[in-house]
Amino acid sequence: MKLPQLQNLIKRDPSAYREEYLQQKRAYEAEARLFTLRPSRDSPRFLELVTFMSHVAACYAKEEEKEGKEEEKEGKAEEGVSVAVSLPMQLMALLEESAVVMLPATRKTLVQALILLRNRGLLEVREGGREGGSEGGSEGGR
Repeated sequence: MKLPQLQNLIKRDPSAYREEYLQQKRAYEAEARLFTLRPSRDSPRFLELVTFMSHVAACYAKEEEKEGKEEEKEGKAEEGVSVAVSLPMQLMALLEESAVVMLPATRKTLVQALILLRNRGLLEVREGGREGGSEGGSEGGR
């Protein structure tokens, strides 16, 4: 099944396609690790998965948050955070660290995914630019 088709099915009935979602989530995580090693390479599969995950992350956000809290109470919380939380952070980190060497189409796809996540309420807008940055200000003592 192609990702746009699965995306459509997940939006209609998330619980029925949970296993397929988890499979794609694992594929995304593997591709993201590979991409961070060489962000300048062409990565059509990674970009396809970024688009898919940004579209369906909201469908599982509450469920993953609930599971995380239960695992935390039981003392067996995994190191992974919900995709709804980690995806925006990962994409922003990739852009901040590697935007200069990325292909333009890659940058565009990552920014589009962030915009979609923001529009769905999964990414808070920060006023004043990047946190902790000293760019453009008198602080930093350069």
